[in-house]
Amino acid sequence: MRPTDQSVRNRTGDVAADRLGPAFGALRRQGRSLPPLVLGTVVLACATGLAATVTAFALAWPRFTQAWHDKLAAERSEDPNFAQPESVLLPALGAVPVLLLAAGLVAAVVHAACTVCVTAPRGPSLTARGLWRRTRSRVPRLAAVYVLRSTLVLSAALASGAFCVGLGLAVDAVPGVDPFGSDGPFTPTGIALMLTPATVLLRAGFLLAPAASAVDGLAPRAALRRSWHLMRHRAALPWLLGAWLLGAACTSAVWLLVRQFAEPLHSAARDAVLTGLTPNTYVAHAAGVLAPVATAALLCTAVALPPAHTYLTAAYLRLGSGGGR
Repeated sequence: MRPTDQSVRNRTGDVAADRLGPAFGALRRQGRSLPPLVLGTVVLACATGLAATVTAFALAWPRFTQAWHDKLAAERSEDPNFAQPESVLLPALGAVPVLLLAAGLVAAVVHAACTVCVTAPRGPSLTARGLWRRTRSRVPRLAAVYVLRSTLVLSAALASGAFCVGLGLAVDAVPGVDPFGSDGPFTPTGIALMLTPATVLLRAGFLLAPAASAVDGLAPRAALRRSWHLMRHRAALPWLLGAWLLGAACTSAVWLLVRQFAEPLHSAARDAVLTGLTPNTYVAHAAGVLAPVATAALLCTAVALPPAHTYLTAAYLRLGSGGGR
C-alpha cells in the first residue's frame, strides 16, 4: 500500500524535515551521537575489508611468488619480456564481493541512522546507544534494498551488454564489415557507452528506494516501486540533479584525496612490505596501490555518506508528502 501524506508526516518529528535546511538542522542536533556510530561502522567495515584483502593476498601468494621468480630468471637471462602477474587477479577478485557487501552494510547503517536523526522529534539529542537502538531494526530491510537494487542494475547492465555483443556478432556476419575493429562502434568504449542508458535509468528510478524503506518501513520490492513512482514526476528532477551534483562532488573529493593526501601512503606501504615482509616487488606494488585507495574510500565514506543520505531522506519526505504527485 502506498504511504499517504499523513503516514509520512507521522513518521517525522518535524514536518519541515522535508526541506533541506531543517533536515540538516536535525542532523546537527544529533551531532554527538551520529559520528561515533558512523565511525564504528566504518571501522568494522575496514576490519572486514582488511580480512578479505589478506585472504585474497594469501590465496594469490603462490602466483605472486611464481611471477617474482619468473622476473628474476628473465633478468638473469637478460630477457626484456618480464613476467607480468596477471594470474594474481583471479584470486584477488574473490575479495570484491566481500568488499561490496561491507560497503553496502555501511551505507545501510548510515542511511538508517541519518533517517532516525532527521525524523526524530524535537527534544534532547539521542545518545549513541539510543541512536543505535532505533537504527538497528531498519538495517536489515535497508541492506536488502541495496542488494536488490544493485542486482537489478547489474542485471540491466549485463542484459544490455549481451544485447550489444549479440548485435555486433550479427553485424560481423555481414561481409566486409568489422564492427569490433578500432573504427567500429563495438569497441570496449562503445559498448560501455551502450550500457549507460539502462543502468542510469534504473539507478535514477530507484534512487529513493533506501529512503522509502528507512522512513516508511517498506519491504524491498515495495520500496523500489515507491521510488520509481516518485521519480517519474517532474518535481523529482531538481532533487535528481542535486543528487547527481552531490555524487559528482563526492567523486571529485575521492580523486583529490587519493592524489594529494593519501598518495604518500603508496611509497610508505610499498617500503614497509619490502622491508618487513618480502622482497617481492609485485606484492609491494599491490599493497602500495591498495593503501591510498582504501584510506581515501574510508575517509570519504565517513565524511560524505551522512550529508548524502540526509539529502535523500529530505528528498523522499518532500516528494512523498505531495511534491511528487
